[in-house]
Amino acid sequence: MNTYKEAAPVAVKAQPCQKAAHSCIDQLDALNESIAKARAMIHMTFGESGDNFRGFNREFQDNYLWALSDHIETASKHLAQLQDELTGTRGGADGS
Repeated sequence: MNTYKEAAPVAVKAQPCQKAAHSCIDQLDALNESIAKARAMIHMTFGESGDNFRGFNREFQDNYLWALSDHIETASKHLAQLQDELTGTRGGADGS
């Protein structure tokens, strides 16, 4: 059986892992959210839904696609942060 002195270092060592796991879960949630938004938006641009999209004026289409691009960029940043958390490196895919 472990004594208090033997068990204490184990508990202290586990805390950073718990914090990292929480951070990874947050990053994964944010990544999933950005991807879900981008997927929903892209599905409105082709097929029967795309007919409506193509009927909008050019400015609306540009703004819509710009917002879609923002969701993809956000997902890319969350992916880079998640990779950093899991590998222990710093700097994302774009070198930031």
